[in-house]
Amino acid sequence: MIKPGIYRVYRIHPEQDSHHQLIGRFIVTLSAIYLLEDHFGLKDIFNPGALTGRTLNRIKKMAKSPYFKIVSEGDVEQGLHPDGIEELDVDPGVDWGN
Repeated sequence: MIKPGIYRVYRIHPEQDSHHQLIGRFIVTLSAIYLLEDHFGLKDIFNPGALTGRTLNRIKKMAKSPYFKIVSEGDVEQGLHPDGIEELDVDPGVDWGN
């Protein structure tokens, strides 16, 4: 069973040195699932709304797939999944309008 919380879904590209691409975020409550971001068509996979056995099975299959990774937002914030956090190359000399 998936714990209540916010999750990120990454698509893994094995042919591109296992590059991770954020394809969506969702939130799970005790009885429902809601999409926060969808860049891939997750609404068709997860069927937002009531948390059913079918939806849980789909999440479980996706989590076991070598092409997807589901990570809790809390784990990302704690730095437990640095491979899924994209680094930004920011030039410190850029004037951002301040």
